[in-house]
Amino acid sequence: MKNFLTMSDLQPKQIHEILNLADQLKYEKQHRVSHPMLQGKTLGIVPGSSSSRTRICLEVGMYDLGGQAVSLPADSLREQDGSRIRESAQCYSRFVDVIALRALPHMVLTDFAQESGVPVLNGASDLADPCGTLADLMTIRERCGSFKGLRLCYAGPTGAAANSLSAGALALGMDVATMTAPCAEETGAVLDCGGWTKYDNLADAAAGADVIYTGPLSPWGEIDNVIVCAGKPDMLVLHRQPAKRGGEVSEEVFAAHTEEIYDQTENKLHVIKALLVKLLLQ
Repeated sequence: MKNFLTMSDLQPKQIHEILNLADQLKYEKQHRVSHPMLQGKTLGIVPGSSSSRTRICLEVGMYDLGGQAVSLPADSLREQDGSRIRESAQCYSRFVDVIALRALPHMVLTDFAQESGVPVLNGASDLADPCGTLADLMTIRERCGSFKGLRLCYAGPTGAAANSLSAGALALGMDVATMTAPCAEETGAVLDCGGWTKYDNLADAAAGADVIYTGPLSPWGEIDNVIVCAGKPDMLVLHRQPAKRGGEVSEEVFAAHTEEIYDQTENKLHVIKALLVKLLLQ
């Protein structure tokens, strides 16, 4: 794997391999088993905007693996000038072993990756959030055991999370119900494939779901006990934090599903570590 920019970069077998490695790394961290697999390696982080969870995962993940993380300037990339992107990519890759970019236009990531001499990781662009999706999938597999035949309800805004989560879920054999039409991670064109259905009513979209996923600023209404009861009795509730309790999710629902939501947040650390290992060692 040369770069990781979208879920479409992975075949289903590769997704399972990354999740298996993430499981191993999670076990080792929880049991204080040292795993300095990237000793002597350096990760460069290019933040298009401030972040908390992704930045923590990148920095702590690289530390856990025996390497170090440094911040690299993003100013030249925000201008979206081709010559500046090329110059930055060629320059930065002389100093570090892998580069993570976050909160930049997807075009910048693809152009940067083409010019970079080291692997590039997408920490989230305007079109794709593949690291977040892998954390979601890891959480679903931990709780449900497998993916085949599961029904996922996405009740959130358009954008990167919708695009990547739909791509990952469909690739693994899940059915996807959405309140918005997901787009291709690379182009932004409406996803043209089977396996997903668009609904206009949240209760209808959630009916029979094994998993319901929402995020901040969701325009589709609150996920409350009525919506949760429309799904399977043991339906998972996942949230792309930060959460507004009493907004897109009720206080009661969030409290009842706190454990899986924070598992989802933690799992981003483990999948990012697995991705760094895959990019640099395999």
